[in-house]
Amino acid sequence: MTEERLAAELGRLAGTMERMLHEAETQRAATEGLREELVRQRQEDNLRELRISGIEARLDEVEPVTRSVTSWKARMTGAGIVLGCLGSMAAGGVALFWDKLAQALGLK
Repeated sequence: MTEERLAAELGRLAGTMERMLHEAETQRAATEGLREELVRQRQEDNLRELRISGIEARLDEVEPVTRSVTSWKARMTGAGIVLGCLGSMAAGGVALFWDKLAQALGLK
C-alpha cells in the first residue's frame, strides 16, 4: 500500500508541478505582452515628440509673419479711421461751402 500511496503522492506532486509550470508560462506570456506594449507606446511617444518638435519649428517660422500681419492690420484699421474722418470733414466742408454759396447767390 505504500507504493500506491507513493504513486498517488507522486501524481499529486506532478499535477502541482504542471500547474506551476503552466502559471509560470502564463506569467511569462503576460510579461512579454506588457513589454511589447511598452515598446509600442515608447515608439508612439517618440513619433509624437517628433511631430510636436516639427510643429514648434513651423510655428517659430510663422510667428514673425503673423506678428507683422497683425501690426499691418492695426495700421490699416487706423488709416481707415483717419481717412473716414478726413472724408467726413471734407464732405462737411463742401456742404458748408455750397450752403454759403447758395446764400450768397440768393438761391436759398
